[in-house]
Amino acid sequence: MDSISQFVLGAGVALAISPVKSRRIALIGGALATVPDLDILVQYDNELTEFVSHRSFSHSLFVLALLSLPLASGLKKWQTNLALSYQQWLWVCLGALLTHPLLDSLTIFGTQLFWPLPVKSVMIGSMFIADPLYTVPLLLSLIILLIKKRMPVVLGYSLNTLTLGFSTFYLVLSLVLQSFVLTTQSYPDAINDTHTRFAMPTPINLIIWRTTVKGDAYFYESFYHLFKGSSGWKKIPHNQNNYSLKNNIGIDKYRYFSHGFYRLSVKDKQLLMSDVRMGTIALPIFSFVVAKKVAGQWQNIPPRLYDYGYFGFEKMFGGQTIF
Repeated sequence: MDSISQFVLGAGVALAISPVKSRRIALIGGALATVPDLDILVQYDNELTEFVSHRSFSHSLFVLALLSLPLASGLKKWQTNLALSYQQWLWVCLGALLTHPLLDSLTIFGTQLFWPLPVKSVMIGSMFIADPLYTVPLLLSLIILLIKKRMPVVLGYSLNTLTLGFSTFYLVLSLVLQSFVLTTQSYPDAINDTHTRFAMPTPINLIIWRTTVKGDAYFYESFYHLFKGSSGWKKIPHNQNNYSLKNNIGIDKYRYFSHGFYRLSVKDKQLLMSDVRMGTIALPIFSFVVAKKVAGQWQNIPPRLYDYGYFGFEKMFGGQTIF
């Protein structure tokens, strides 16, 4: 999810674990929670490799657990005034670091929780990349702590405990609603149980959900409103078997990275590979140029991002309105 959500979650988790409930602990927890996203500083050969490599080694539960060991040792050495033991620092580091990839895995982008094992990324898709209803309570709790220097108690519970409880409930609710959407709506006759699918919420809400199904030759898409029902199904050919390309590294990487949710299309004699998990199947947010036509033949090229120009945020709701 977004950096603010990760920071405030890390701060809240650190406060919950640490016996010392101070502003410094919260800020250290928030800083630790941003560490996995430092992989954006790594340079790769091309934009596609850079894209698919995000949330890989730096989001591995194994790597982060190992990283917690020296971080806990360093914090015990440098933060002596907080008087936490090595074991207490270790639990703080584990909590702040590991919750980052676990939260990311609830989005549709894909998180390689078990790197370097040959296991596909986890892309549950029950949460949008940013959701104020999840983030704002945690953020307000942190701001109050920073201003008042102590965490308020509400109805006998720490405000941090209450906001962490609410945010956790919100995540569980997203999973329940996702399952409801996938099992409740009706599907076209061309779709059967063997076809892979996902449902994800549209931006900043859990009311309107976008369901995408990969059929034999088409992607199918529907927008489902919890109170108004489905918008109906649209389809678009994925063209994954329609172009004679050999040894195209970009397509091979993206097929694995996207769990097969990509489509191929031609624009200006360029072959585009588009990720249909983000945006819509007709207008995806991320597309890459992977080949160009030369003398009537497709020629592989180093992959690069394709700029569609203005995307149109409103199109991500499929014509539905929340209220």
